[in-house]
Amino acid sequence: VLVFVYGYMTDFSCLLIKGIEVDTYIKQIAYMLLGCIILAFGIWIQLKGAVAMLPGEAMNRTISMVTGKKYENVKIFFDVLYIAIAAIICIVFLGRLEGVREGSIFAAVMVGNIIKVYNFIYNKVDVKAIELSENDIVIGKDEERIITVAVKPDNATFKDFYINWDETEYDVADCEVLEDGTILVYATGKGKTSFDVCSYTGNVVETVNVTVKYTFAELVKEFFENIWEEFFWFIWMLIPIPY
Repeated sequence: VLVFVYGYMTDFSCLLIKGIEVDTYIKQIAYMLLGCIILAFGIWIQLKGAVAMLPGEAMNRTISMVTGKKYENVKIFFDVLYIAIAAIICIVFLGRLEGVREGSIFAAVMVGNIIKVYNFIYNKVDVKAIELSENDIVIGKDEERIITVAVKPDNATFKDFYINWDETEYDVADCEVLEDGTILVYATGKGKTSFDVCSYTGNVVETVNVTVKYTFAELVKEFFENIWEEFFWFIWMLIPIPY
């Protein structure tokens, strides 16, 4: 029954588009791409609905279930295989390629990959929370601190994050994201600042407050270093320069 319905629907679709003229190569590519998108969407709906499929697609689904391979990859393999067999038959019996061209190869590869895109969009899981080992840190002069980051839920599609920091505060502290996903915060001056850890999806933001404190000895040392620097430049300005 499904085969007859599919056949009648194909005839009906051809009736709807018979007035469309595809007279340029660009139009051919555009309509082929549109056809791949529509076909992939129809197959994807059948997969999600777990309904009866045409023999070719049902075979791909069965092989996928038995082998544990993704349906999309199985489909791409057999679609490319069918095109290769068709090309060989044309060359052997007709001496030329007939009905098999670059569009056939493109469609064989694209439909399965478009189904992957549909699955990716449908199964996308946004970030719900970002958990930090510390939200308020206090460090001393030239000290560093490692902050661990846990993006929740664990099955979030995009678990990457980025740092949003006012560049005017770099004279207090700075940070960088390490390869293991932790954040290294290090002092560059003294004072207070903050930065945000932001997710790419879900609009989740966690703020880290950073305070850089100097010891009394470090403050005294910095004071006299500044006084000495100002005194040095004052003396330098008093020295006459011969012309």
